[in-house]
Amino acid sequence: MRNYDKESSKVILLAKEGSNKKAIQLISLSLFTLIQSLTYELNLYNPINIVTIPSSGRSIMKRGRNYIDEVCIEVIKLLRSSSIHAFNTPVLNHVRKVKDQSNLNKIQRFNNLENAYSLKDQSLVGGTCILMDDLITTGSSISEAIRALSEAKITILGVVTACAVERNSLIR
Repeated sequence: MRNYDKESSKVILLAKEGSNKKAIQLISLSLFTLIQSLTYELNLYNPINIVTIPSSGRSIMKRGRNYIDEVCIEVIKLLRSSSIHAFNTPVLNHVRKVKDQSNLNKIQRFNNLENAYSLKDQSLVGGTCILMDDLITTGSSISEAIRALSEAKITILGVVTACAVERNSLIR
């Protein structure tokens, strides 16, 4: 995982907003490396379910695609090429409207996402997964995803992100 700085910010924005294939590949490679390490460290057996943090419907419509699922598909291709069988298991969805998080502080982000996710299907209930996102800033999205998955008795084996904001740096 890399610290979120000006360079990594550019890569994420190129991938997320610009559909830049090289940026998507770079983020995917980072996430692949983390998941591969996690599978070896925890001695995980195939198959592995990868659950992504859901984008809002508004963001998907704005971009014209589901960016994080696109990244997940690339990660899965890399995992399968190294004999790790993984599946994109997008079981989370938004159950209510949320504000854009980019201009919110930590407390506002947690309040904004409180009880915002639920399971859209029961396919993974009682199972296990690895939770994946491209960036962790305050942890509000991941915390909300953990809440929703835990309520459904889904065991989270690990959480992986390509970048993380250093404490007290970019988020107010």
